[in-house]
Amino acid sequence: DYAPIWRPYRLQGCGGNGRVVADSILDKWKEMPVTIIAMTNATLLLTAVCMLGMTINDKGTESQDMADTDSNTESPSEDLLPEPPENVLSSPNSNSSPVEIVLPKILINGKGENSGRKKWKSVLKQITFLYDLYKSGDEGIILPKDRFPEFYGIKTTWGSFISEVEVRELNRYVATIAVVSEFQEQTLEAMELFERQVMENNYSVEEADVVLTTCHAAKGMEWD
Repeated sequence: DYAPIWRPYRLQGCGGNGRVVADSILDKWKEMPVTIIAMTNATLLLTAVCMLGMTINDKGTESQDMADTDSNTESPSEDLLPEPPENVLSSPNSNSSPVEIVLPKILINGKGENSGRKKWKSVLKQITFLYDLYKSGDEGIILPKDRFPEFYGIKTTWGSFISEVEVRELNRYVATIAVVSEFQEQTLEAMELFERQVMENNYSVEEADVVLTTCHAAKGMEWD
């Protein structure tokens, strides 16, 4: 059977000789600026949240619980600790000094109604609706007719929604479905992390380590 494996390529420039590499350059954001270009904002969100340490936060829960139950360990007052930068998270541990996790400063490229921050707010809203659908189980819910016109405002379930999207090739929902399928119960946590570290910080181009952009928003721009 014909089953090609599509492997995206990465361009590495940064002021030097351009070259095409097969390995990911996402983990090199501390060494050089990185731009992530994708077809949809939802795909960018998936990548950004992983870069922001979603799995690190999950694993850190147990350590935090252990620290909370250890009443014999004294820790310095929070009032005496310096305020960390916006992109630095402190992970307290009862057995060692606090571990600081430096997060990439991420910028959303684009302006206007159909790109940039305004577009992202619409994308996050759509993810919220689909997360509610996912949580509804077999009972289902009625999706807003203005945002999901193909479903005519009728009650639907998560499974039937996915099936309908596949059968009717409603590709504009595919990436959003992928976000909810990836994070499942932690979808809202992932969205909050993205809003807090990316949208609220609103870094400038000069400050950013990573730029998120759709192909549409990147048209006509020069990229190194």
